[in-house]
Amino acid sequence: MAGAFCSVKIVSNTIVLRLEADDRFLDYLKNTVKKSFGASMIMRHSIFIFSRENERHRRKVFLTWAANLLSKELMSSKAYLSEAMFKSCDLPINIQISSKSSVVSVKKAYAYFDKGVLSIKCYGKEAPLFSYIRAVLKERCELQSALYELKLSSIDKSALFALKSIFSKKLLLGMESYEIVYSKPEFDRFFAEISSLGASYFDSVAAKRAQMLSVLGLSGMLTPENIKKRYFELAKKYHPDLHSDKSQSDRAALSQKFIQIKEAYEALR
Repeated sequence: MAGAFCSVKIVSNTIVLRLEADDRFLDYLKNTVKKSFGASMIMRHSIFIFSRENERHRRKVFLTWAANLLSKELMSSKAYLSEAMFKSCDLPINIQISSKSSVVSVKKAYAYFDKGVLSIKCYGKEAPLFSYIRAVLKERCELQSALYELKLSSIDKSALFALKSIFSKKLLLGMESYEIVYSKPEFDRFFAEISSLGASYFDSVAAKRAQMLSVLGLSGMLTPENIKKRYFELAKKYHPDLHSDKSQSDRAALSQKFIQIKEAYEALR
């Protein structure tokens, strides 16, 4: 295996590491990240390890390992870089996989604002930009994906400020750079519209979500797969058609419970 981290930067509240390595090393790295970090995203030319409190120690261990694989040019600054990474270990980690001869392609995405809904269109199937936005805004708004479009609704204030940061710069995701094209006046109006809703609106959205999660017996940070799995577990338990041996009153109670479970799943999905 051969690989070295040839650049270390802390920018935009992210630890950015640039890596040059052979395929065997990359396979090893991707498998390690996948097994060690539940909140991670692995793409062909980029790896994101997102901040989660219960994975803080793992991120420290990972950064220690990375510091021991600095390129020869950076080894003289190892102590300084190690200290800087450790002080920032609560930040997300972005590993950019590239080589000195690589050419970064630039893609454009287009943002549209309409009645509290933000649509981002990017004409590339399964654009890494969509994966990145979904990971950053997870749990902070409702996300709906189509082939070339990502729609965001029920956006809370923290998500709004995250969007402002995303829109303000080009995003380098592996070997692709994304620039979001949008109307600044429209975004400012959209920002003011969401901000004017007040805390009570966001509290009601959060309360509704908490209620739906309670019906499914779930809590915390969840993926769509977690929610779907739990729904099918409860459907097997409460679907009235699977309890033909029960009395009519019991089947009616099961039916009512199943309706609540289905509604909660549909709302969360």
